[in-house]
Amino acid sequence: MVLAEDKKIAEALSLIEDMNKILIAFPEGKETLRRLQNGEISMEQGVAELINLIRSKELLPEIERVAQEVSSLVPGYELNPDILEKASRPVSMKTSTGLSQLNPVYEASIAERAFLDGDVPELRSGPLPEGGTPAVPVKTDSLDPVTIGLLLDIASKKVQRQLERQRDEFVLIQERLIHVATEEARIQKLDEKTAIEIAKKNLPSVPTGIPGYQAGEVPLLMELEPVQLIDLDLPLGRRQLLAYRALSTTQGRRSLVIPIWNELRNALEAGGLKIENEPSKPGRESLRASWIMTVWGPEDISDNFSFAKLAASSMAMEFLFEREKFADKILVLEVLPYNGIAERQFGWVAVLGTRD
Repeated sequence: MVLAEDKKIAEALSLIEDMNKILIAFPEGKETLRRLQNGEISMEQGVAELINLIRSKELLPEIERVAQEVSSLVPGYELNPDILEKASRPVSMKTSTGLSQLNPVYEASIAERAFLDGDVPELRSGPLPEGGTPAVPVKTDSLDPVTIGLLLDIASKKVQRQLERQRDEFVLIQERLIHVATEEARIQKLDEKTAIEIAKKNLPSVPTGIPGYQAGEVPLLMELEPVQLIDLDLPLGRRQLLAYRALSTTQGRRSLVIPIWNELRNALEAGGLKIENEPSKPGRESLRASWIMTVWGPEDISDNFSFAKLAASSMAMEFLFEREKFADKILVLEVLPYNGIAERQFGWVAVLGTRD
């Protein structure tokens, strides 16, 4: 007997197969998927190539349609790999040839996140893929989405320059070591090719990041000089794009967690509740509130709409309706990003309660 949950997973995997058929209709897509399956390229390189294909062939509307259907069958799969494990959907699977591969449902989620964010550093092991852009969260107390978007852009470009300098330095080291090896081979009258191969084995590892932005690690919040938008003549389209990035990117939502926590705490204390000074995870007797917005592109965003401020106010109202449950208690408050990537639903979840 097939369980209803198993049927949903089967349908979701069938939809992912439909997505693959869209991609293999193009020679470059077929070749990328072949190399991925055979282990000839890394997952991050394969995802980057497929994202470039989707952009160049204008396949995004069709891919989004499939992703929405998958999300309706397997809701929440994009949040983190633990959800897949708990729901008996392993992160890795076996192909018909016996090779291991990433679960197609999770693979589609990573591709969508990389498309929106530019990079997913904690899920790659090598350098930033060609065509990728660093996804760097920022430390700020601002609730203005245009300001957040501008800071994200500044942080990304700053890290990009550092990565490029690091890459150039690595290339110089490689060239220097190989030059020394060939010179020694010439002096000792050794076979030059053999000397170069020996030198290659002694080369340092390819750098995969800089402090605070490393492959395999969640990027740290970057501190930047404050920006004054009043001094910048930004056109409407640019302002909309910056605000959209503050909401639609993983690191934009992460950057807004602390400002939203501060705003929410102030609203709750004004309503008579007592909140501990630092964000923390509540234990028993907790309440949950959320604010989520569906956004498909920059044109859906008003440049002067402070969705972060609205999110804090909305969640505060939900909690204050239940304030009698927490009378005379010191409470713990946590704010988390909501990452509904496949269905383009973004926002934050707040949890209020007491400690264990």
